[in-house]
Formats: sequence, C-alpha cells, structure tokens
Amino acid sequence: MSAEPERMRPVVIVVCAIVVAILGATLANALAADTQDSTQALATLLSIGLGVVCLIPLVRASIRRADVLTPLVLVPLVFLCYYPLRGLVIASGLSEANPDPPLKDIVLALRFDYLIPALVVALVALVSFAIGHLASRVRLVEHLLPPIAKMPGADERCWPTIRFIALAGGAVAAVLTVSRFAGGPEAPGLGAFSELLSNLGLLGFALMLCDRLRRRRPIGILLAVVGALGLVVLSFGYRYLLLQLVVVAGVCWSYSRHRLSAKHFAVGAFFLVLVLTPLSIAMRASSVDGSSSAAQRFLDLPSTFGRYDSSPTPRLIPDPSLGTFVQKSVEGVSTRLYGLDTLIAVVGQVPKDQPYATSERLRVLADTFLIPRIFVSSKAAASVSDYFKLHIWHSNAADQSNQKPGFLGDLYMSGGYPAVIMGWLLFGFVAGGIRRWFTSAPPTDFSIAAYAVLLNALITIESDVVLFLAGLLTSMLAVASMALLARTHLGLARSARR
Repeated sequence: MSAEPERMRPVVIVVCAIVVAILGATLANALAADTQDSTQALATLLSIGLGVVCLIPLVRASIRRADVLTPLVLVPLVFLCYYPLRGLVIASGLSEANPDPPLKDIVLALRFDYLIPALVVALVALVSFAIGHLASRVRLVEHLLPPIAKMPGADERCWPTIRFIALAGGAVAAVLTVSRFAGGPEAPGLGAFSELLSNLGLLGFALMLCDRLRRRRPIGILLAVVGALGLVVLSFGYRYLLLQLVVVAGVCWSYSRHRLSAKHFAVGAFFLVLVLTPLSIAMRASSVDGSSSAAQRFLDLPSTFGRYDSSPTPRLIPDPSLGTFVQKSVEGVSTRLYGLDTLIAVVGQVPKDQPYATSERLRVLADTFLIPRIFVSSKAAASVSDYFKLHIWHSNAADQSNQKPGFLGDLYMSGGYPAVIMGWLLFGFVAGGIRRWFTSAPPTDFSIAAYAVLLNALITIESDVVLFLAGLLTSMLAVASMALLARTHLGLARSARR
C-alpha cells in the first residue's frame, strides 16, 4: 500500500483548541465562585474539550478514509490517554460523592487548586505540537535520514544478511536487559548501547515481517514467535516493549498488505488498553511481590494498578463480575497513565516551592549528549527521575520504582510555559518531518520498518526529556546504521561481480 502525503491540516487542531480556551475562559468567569462544584464543572468541561481536540485528527482521517498511522493522529491519541481522560477521572473526585479517590497524596493535596492550570498547560502543549507540525513544511528533518530512493531494492540479496545482523543485535539487547533487571552488573553507557541494539532488532523484525507480507507468504511461524516473545514481555511487565511490538506489526501490515482503517485502529487500541496492558501490569506485580498466581493478581486490579509503592497489601475485588472487571480495568489503566497526576504535582510546586531548573537542565543535556557516560562514568545522571521522585512526587525513600515527570512535566520543570511551547513546537516539527520523509517516495520494506521504529519513539511521551531524546536519537541512529550497512553490502557485492 502506498503512503499518502498528510491530508489533515494541523491548523484545525489549533482553531479548535482556541475555541476550547475561549469557552473555558467564559465558563471560568461564569463560575467565578471558588467552590468545589464550580471547579469540578470547569475541570470536567475542559477535559472534555481537550479530549475532543485530541480526537479530531482520528475523526477527520476516518471521514476522509486517510491514513491513521501518522504522528498527527497517534500523538494526540496518546496525549488523550494521559491528560483529558485522566482529567475526567480526577475531576470526578472533586465531588462530595467521591471525596477520597485513589490518588497520590501530593495530587490529593493539590488537585483542587491546580487541576485546571495543569489542563491549560496540556492544551498549550497540544497547540504547540500542531503548529510545529505545520511548520515541518520546511524540509530539514528529511536530510537527517537516509533517502528512500537511494536504498537497495527489496529483492536485493543484501537484505537477508542485514535482517540477520539486526535480529542478532536485538537478541543481544534482550540479554543485556534481562541481565540488568536480574541484578547483573551494568557497565557505564550500556543503557544507550542496549537501546540502539534494541532498535536494530525491531528494524530486523519489521523487515522480516514486511518481506513476508509483501510476498504474501505464510506468516504463521513468525506470528508464533512474536506471540512467544509477547508472553515473555508480559511476564516481565514491559508495557512499553509490548506497545512497540504492536505498533511495528500494525505499521508493517498497513503498508505491506492492507491499509488499516479507523475501525481496525479502534479495535486494536481497545485490545491493547483493556486486555494486554492490564495483563502486563498484573503479571509484573505478580513477579515483583512473589505471588504464585498471576490470575489472582489479574483479578486484583485496584491494588495492582493503584499502588505507588510496594507497601500496600493486595486485596481481591469483592464482586469479580465482568462489569466490575471492565470498570476496574478502565480505572486501573487510568491510574497507571498518570501524566496529568505528575503535571499537577509539577505545576503546583514549580516555581512556588521548587525553582525552575532551566540552566541546570541545559547543562545536563549538553553533558549527556556531548560526553557519553561510557567515557566519564562518574558524571551525574541525566534523567530527572530521582529528583522528581524525591522533591516533587514525594515518594517513599524505600520505593524503588522509577517515577518520571513525563515529557510535558519535565519541560515545565525546566522553564515553565516558554519551555513547554518551545519543546512541543520542536516535537511537532520533528514528527512532521519524519512523516514527510516517509511519504517522499513510494514505501519500501526499509522505509516501512524505519517509519515503524521512529513512530515508536515519537509516542513515548511518558518519558522525561532526556529519555525521550535518547530514544529518538538512537532510533534515527539505528535507521542510519542499517542504511549504511545495506549500501556498503550492496557496493561490495557489485564490486565482486565485476
């Protein structure tokens, strides 16, 4: 299937967001009384309006029968899960009927005063992303990626060797990851190297899948291998890696065999959110607390999802009926997607209690990408997870979980609204540039596989700024490395034939 140029205009998102902002300001004046009911009503309406803005690209793609696997559709949908939907859940807890929802203590303390400001920050970020995507008409990002037209054809003999090398790199990354989580030694700089190998492995898997789909060969064995890999992923509770496999499979199928429609996309998203994600989290909780029955933990969704540290004792759902199970699954998934929770904590304490860290963050970013840790093992950690966990999130000192402020929260911690606007403008610009690179030529196995890996990096907004940039840069480096390897292999083969 050919990849069509972007037919949806990001300006629609901007216009609708402005309308939502005007309506929100009007309602704020109408509900000027600082009461619980007025705050709840305004937060609910603002969450609904922000959610509608996030759904506009998907609705337009469905009406026009356009491609749904674009950054302009996927990023707002991921944004929808982390902010507007979570905003509805938190806003429901502002009523007297539900005075004590399962929230982190710091969020409970700040939600009444800072839920609406946090939603406004999210709205500003989404508008900035759309404007940056619109500005991607300036062709800059395309020059950072290998030209699709100059890559070897899909039938060249170099590709089986390239796929084997890439899959071998992914296997090494899997061994390193399992060793690290099993308590093995971790050499300085090994994390970035492991992520690079992991992206190479995803590229190899995507290339193999595209090849079989394009040739219309049986893919039963490959799907069986992927299913086994998925079980391994679930056993460790790696939600992000599970999402990577789903996105890669969907992109390869859509552009190699049959274009995915909005209906297929909705069914896949439902299955991922309400089936695979709860199962992944439940199995991860089972492996962490030593429970012998993952099925029992799967039924214990409230405590499994709602834990912010390892201290609460698990408890079973009193009525494990299907309706209760679905309800608790939705609540549990919402609890785990706590991007708005962390943003409330950040907006409520920065800069009132904690100063902006603009200069420090710039220094750390420069230190991170100019001087790799493999050369200077004693340098400070680049991620703000530890700082956020102790000073903003106020987690228990014994909590070993890795709390992140999110891409949006980290930007606000670094410089408030200017940092959020600039960061999401650049984000939209890069996302639009990657899409334009993919549509600059008819899709090939290589361009489809590369687009799937790059798309995975773009939707990981749960990470902080450093981890997000590291994931995006290692993805681009993996694509460039595979392109260089393919060209070199092809050149040597042609020289040998001469």
